[in-house]
Amino acid sequence: AAATVVADEDCVLYYWSFKRLRALMQEFPSMGLSFERALSEDLNNKMNKTMQVQPVQRYQIMLTAALMDGEPTEASMATLSDFRQAHSISLKDHADVLARFGWTPEDFEAGFKGAPCPHVMRQYQSLLSKALANTDDEVLSDHHRTELRVFRVKHGVNSAAHLSVLKKLGWTVDEYEIGSRNPAHASQKENRAAAANERRQRRNDIRTAVLSFVFPSSWTSQAQVSPVVAAALAVEEVQP
Repeated sequence: AAATVVADEDCVLYYWSFKRLRALMQEFPSMGLSFERALSEDLNNKMNKTMQVQPVQRYQIMLTAALMDGEPTEASMATLSDFRQAHSISLKDHADVLARFGWTPEDFEAGFKGAPCPHVMRQYQSLLSKALANTDDEVLSDHHRTELRVFRVKHGVNSAAHLSVLKKLGWTVDEYEIGSRNPAHASQKENRAAAANERRQRRNDIRTAVLSFVFPSSWTSQAQVSPVVAAALAVEEVQP
Protein backbone atom coordinates (compact mmCIF):
# COMPACT_ATOMS: atom_id res chain seq x y z
CA ALA A 1 0.00 0.00 0.00
CA ALA A 2 1.11 3.59 -0.56
CA ALA A 3 2.44 5.07 2.69
CA THR A 4 5.10 7.36 4.10
CA VAL A 5 7.22 5.97 6.94
CA VAL A 6 9.55 8.10 9.09
CA ALA A 7 12.11 6.27 11.26
CA ASP A 8 12.87 7.74 14.68
CA GLU A 9 16.32 6.15 14.69
CA ASP A 10 18.77 4.46 12.33
CA CYS A 11 17.36 1.30 10.82
CA VAL A 12 17.97 -1.35 8.14
CA LEU A 13 15.54 -1.44 5.23
CA TYR A 14 14.88 -4.65 3.33
CA TYR A 15 12.97 -4.69 0.07
CA TRP A 16 12.47 -6.98 -2.94
CA SER A 17 11.55 -6.70 -6.60
CA PHE A 18 7.93 -7.74 -7.11
CA LYS A 19 8.73 -9.41 -10.46
CA ARG A 20 11.61 -11.40 -8.96
CA LEU A 21 9.46 -12.34 -5.99
CA ARG A 22 6.65 -13.63 -8.24
CA ALA A 23 9.17 -15.58 -10.36
CA LEU A 24 10.61 -17.14 -7.21
CA MET A 25 7.14 -18.10 -5.96
CA GLN A 26 6.36 -19.73 -9.31
CA GLU A 27 9.65 -21.64 -9.26
CA PHE A 28 9.03 -22.87 -5.69
CA PRO A 29 5.22 -23.26 -5.36
CA SER A 30 5.28 -24.54 -1.76
CA MET A 31 7.27 -21.52 -0.63
CA GLY A 32 4.96 -19.24 -2.62
CA LEU A 33 1.92 -20.76 -0.95
CA SER A 34 3.43 -20.23 2.51
CA PHE A 35 4.29 -16.64 1.65
CA GLU A 36 0.78 -15.88 0.40
CA ARG A 37 -0.73 -17.41 3.53
CA ALA A 38 1.55 -15.33 5.75
CA LEU A 39 0.67 -12.20 3.78
CA SER A 40 -3.06 -12.96 4.00
CA GLU A 41 -2.79 -13.49 7.76
CA ASP A 42 -0.92 -10.21 8.11
CA LEU A 43 -3.60 -8.37 6.14
CA ASN A 44 -6.34 -10.00 8.24
CA ASN A 45 -4.58 -8.91 11.42
CA LYS A 46 -4.34 -5.37 10.10
CA MET A 47 -8.03 -5.46 9.20
CA ASN A 48 -8.89 -6.56 12.74
CA LYS A 49 -6.81 -3.72 14.19
CA THR A 50 -8.40 -1.12 11.94
CA MET A 51 -12.07 -1.95 12.34
CA GLN A 52 -12.56 1.49 13.89
CA VAL A 53 -10.65 3.23 11.08
CA GLN A 54 -12.43 5.25 8.42
CA PRO A 55 -14.17 3.07 5.76
CA VAL A 56 -12.01 4.50 2.95
CA GLN A 57 -8.85 3.30 4.71
CA ARG A 58 -10.39 -0.12 5.27
CA TYR A 59 -11.39 -0.16 1.60
CA GLN A 60 -7.78 0.56 0.63
CA ILE A 61 -6.58 -2.42 2.67
CA MET A 62 -9.17 -4.67 1.04
CA LEU A 63 -8.17 -3.39 -2.39
CA THR A 64 -4.52 -4.13 -1.62
CA ALA A 65 -5.39 -7.78 -1.05
CA ALA A 66 -7.60 -7.92 -4.16
CA LEU A 67 -4.86 -6.55 -6.43
CA MET A 68 -2.04 -8.57 -4.88
CA ASP A 69 -1.85 -11.00 -7.83
CA GLY A 70 -2.23 -8.27 -10.45
CA GLU A 71 -5.84 -8.97 -11.40
CA PRO A 72 -8.87 -9.03 -9.06
CA THR A 73 -11.07 -12.11 -9.06
CA GLU A 74 -14.82 -11.95 -9.59
CA ALA A 75 -15.35 -12.86 -5.93
CA SER A 76 -13.09 -10.08 -4.65
CA MET A 77 -14.72 -7.55 -6.98
CA ALA A 78 -18.15 -8.54 -5.67
CA THR A 79 -16.94 -8.20 -2.06
CA LEU A 80 -15.52 -4.75 -2.75
CA SER A 81 -18.73 -3.68 -4.48
CA ASP A 82 -20.79 -4.78 -1.46
CA PHE A 83 -18.43 -2.90 0.87
CA ARG A 84 -18.72 0.29 -1.19
CA GLN A 85 -22.50 0.15 -1.05
CA ALA A 86 -22.64 -0.71 2.65
CA HIS A 87 -20.26 2.11 3.66
CA SER A 88 -21.24 4.70 1.04
CA ILE A 89 -17.82 4.78 -0.64
CA SER A 90 -18.19 7.43 -3.35
CA LEU A 91 -17.02 6.97 -6.94
CA LYS A 92 -14.40 9.66 -6.31
CA ASP A 93 -13.03 7.83 -3.26
CA HIS A 94 -13.06 4.59 -5.27
CA ALA A 95 -11.13 6.27 -8.12
CA ASP A 96 -8.67 7.91 -5.70
CA VAL A 97 -7.85 4.62 -4.00
CA LEU A 98 -7.43 2.85 -7.35
CA ALA A 99 -5.12 5.63 -8.57
CA ARG A 100 -2.71 4.83 -5.73
CA PHE A 101 -2.19 1.44 -7.41
CA GLY A 102 -2.00 2.87 -10.93
CA TRP A 103 -5.49 1.64 -11.86
CA THR A 104 -8.45 3.49 -13.35
CA PRO A 105 -12.13 2.71 -12.62
CA GLU A 106 -12.39 1.40 -16.20
CA ASP A 107 -9.47 -0.96 -15.59
CA PHE A 108 -11.08 -2.24 -12.39
CA GLU A 109 -14.45 -2.78 -14.04
CA ALA A 110 -12.80 -4.79 -16.82
CA GLY A 111 -10.62 -6.69 -14.33
CA PHE A 112 -7.23 -5.75 -15.83
CA LYS A 113 -5.07 -2.69 -16.48
CA GLY A 114 -5.11 -0.89 -19.81
CA ALA A 115 -8.77 -1.66 -20.56
CA PRO A 116 -10.64 0.25 -23.29
CA CYS A 117 -13.57 2.41 -22.23
CA PRO A 118 -16.67 0.45 -21.08
CA HIS A 119 -18.84 1.17 -24.12
CA VAL A 120 -16.11 -0.20 -26.45
CA MET A 121 -15.92 -3.34 -24.32
CA ARG A 122 -19.70 -3.74 -24.52
CA GLN A 123 -19.65 -3.26 -28.29
CA TYR A 124 -16.88 -5.82 -28.71
CA GLN A 125 -18.65 -8.31 -26.45
CA SER A 126 -21.84 -7.93 -28.51
CA LEU A 127 -19.93 -8.32 -31.79
CA LEU A 128 -18.03 -11.36 -30.53
CA SER A 129 -21.18 -12.96 -29.13
CA LYS A 130 -22.95 -12.67 -32.49
CA ALA A 131 -19.92 -14.06 -34.34
CA LEU A 132 -19.80 -17.10 -32.05
CA ALA A 133 -23.56 -17.72 -32.04
CA ASN A 134 -23.66 -20.50 -34.64
CA THR A 135 -20.30 -22.14 -34.00
CA ASP A 136 -21.89 -25.34 -32.69
CA ASP A 137 -22.78 -26.20 -36.29
CA GLU A 138 -19.86 -24.62 -38.11
CA VAL A 139 -16.52 -23.07 -37.15
CA LEU A 140 -15.98 -19.33 -36.86
CA SER A 141 -15.59 -17.99 -40.40
CA ASP A 142 -12.56 -16.09 -41.68
CA HIS A 143 -14.91 -13.18 -42.42
CA HIS A 144 -15.93 -12.93 -38.76
CA ARG A 145 -12.34 -13.29 -37.58
CA THR A 146 -11.29 -10.42 -39.85
CA GLU A 147 -14.22 -8.29 -38.72
CA LEU A 148 -13.31 -8.85 -35.06
CA ARG A 149 -9.62 -8.17 -35.71
CA VAL A 150 -10.40 -4.89 -37.50
CA PHE A 151 -12.60 -3.79 -34.58
CA ARG A 152 -9.84 -4.59 -32.07
CA VAL A 153 -7.24 -2.61 -34.00
CA LYS A 154 -9.57 0.34 -34.65
CA HIS A 155 -10.78 0.67 -31.04
CA GLY A 156 -7.65 -0.37 -29.14
CA VAL A 157 -8.97 -3.66 -27.79
CA ASN A 158 -5.76 -5.35 -26.64
CA SER A 159 -5.14 -9.04 -25.99
CA ALA A 160 -6.06 -8.78 -22.31
CA ALA A 161 -9.40 -7.18 -23.21
CA HIS A 162 -10.07 -9.85 -25.85
CA LEU A 163 -9.35 -12.64 -23.35
CA SER A 164 -11.54 -10.94 -20.75
CA VAL A 165 -14.52 -10.82 -23.12
CA LEU A 166 -13.95 -14.44 -24.16
CA LYS A 167 -14.01 -15.45 -20.49
CA LYS A 168 -17.29 -13.58 -19.92
CA LEU A 169 -18.80 -15.47 -22.84
CA GLY A 170 -17.60 -18.79 -21.40
CA TRP A 171 -14.97 -19.43 -24.07
CA THR A 172 -11.33 -20.43 -23.72
CA VAL A 173 -8.46 -19.27 -25.93
CA ASP A 174 -8.11 -22.74 -27.46
CA GLU A 175 -11.81 -22.86 -28.33
CA TYR A 176 -11.57 -19.48 -30.04
CA GLU A 177 -8.48 -20.60 -31.98
CA ILE A 178 -10.41 -23.66 -33.17
CA GLY A 179 -13.45 -21.48 -33.86
CA SER A 180 -15.91 -23.73 -32.06
CA ARG A 181 -16.63 -25.50 -28.78
CA ASN A 182 -17.78 -28.57 -30.70
CA PRO A 183 -15.21 -31.38 -30.10
CA ALA A 184 -15.79 -32.68 -33.62
CA HIS A 185 -14.60 -29.36 -35.06
CA ALA A 186 -11.44 -29.58 -32.97
CA SER A 187 -10.67 -32.98 -34.49
CA GLN A 188 -11.34 -31.64 -37.98
CA LYS A 189 -8.95 -28.74 -37.45
CA GLU A 190 -6.27 -31.06 -36.11
CA ASN A 191 -6.71 -33.31 -39.16
CA ARG A 192 -6.44 -30.33 -41.52
CA ALA A 193 -3.32 -29.12 -39.73
CA ALA A 194 -1.76 -32.57 -39.92
CA ALA A 195 -2.58 -32.81 -43.65
CA ALA A 196 -1.08 -29.35 -44.25
CA ASN A 197 2.10 -30.34 -42.43
CA GLU A 198 2.32 -33.53 -44.47
CA ARG A 199 1.94 -31.57 -47.74
CA ARG A 200 4.57 -29.07 -46.59
CA GLN A 201 7.00 -31.87 -45.75
CA ARG A 202 6.34 -33.55 -49.09
CA ARG A 203 7.10 -30.30 -50.94
CA ASN A 204 10.33 -29.88 -48.98
CA ASP A 205 11.36 -33.45 -49.78
CA ILE A 206 10.70 -32.95 -53.50
CA ARG A 207 12.55 -29.61 -53.51
CA THR A 208 15.53 -31.15 -51.75
CA ALA A 209 15.66 -34.09 -54.15
CA VAL A 210 15.38 -31.91 -57.25
CA LEU A 211 17.97 -29.40 -56.11
CA SER A 212 20.44 -32.07 -55.09
CA PHE A 213 20.05 -33.69 -58.52
CA VAL A 214 20.28 -30.50 -60.57
CA PHE A 215 22.91 -28.77 -58.39
CA PRO A 216 24.84 -31.56 -56.68
CA SER A 217 27.80 -29.38 -55.70
CA SER A 218 25.94 -26.69 -53.72
CA TRP A 219 22.53 -25.65 -52.45
CA THR A 220 20.65 -23.06 -54.49
CA SER A 221 17.60 -21.03 -53.61
CA GLN A 222 14.30 -21.74 -55.28
CA ALA A 223 14.62 -18.46 -57.19
CA GLN A 224 17.54 -20.00 -59.16
CA VAL A 225 15.65 -23.15 -60.13
CA SER A 226 14.82 -23.55 -63.80
CA PRO A 227 11.24 -22.82 -64.96
CA VAL A 228 10.61 -26.53 -65.53
CA VAL A 229 11.59 -27.45 -61.96
CA ALA A 230 9.63 -24.50 -60.55
CA ALA A 231 6.55 -25.64 -62.46
CA ALA A 232 6.88 -29.16 -61.04
CA LEU A 233 7.10 -27.77 -57.54
CA ALA A 234 4.07 -25.54 -58.17
CA VAL A 235 2.00 -28.52 -59.31
CA GLU A 236 2.95 -30.41 -56.15
CA GLU A 237 2.05 -27.40 -54.02
CA VAL A 238 -1.60 -27.40 -55.14
CA GLN A 239 -2.08 -31.12 -54.65
CA PRO A 240 -4.72 -31.89 -51.95
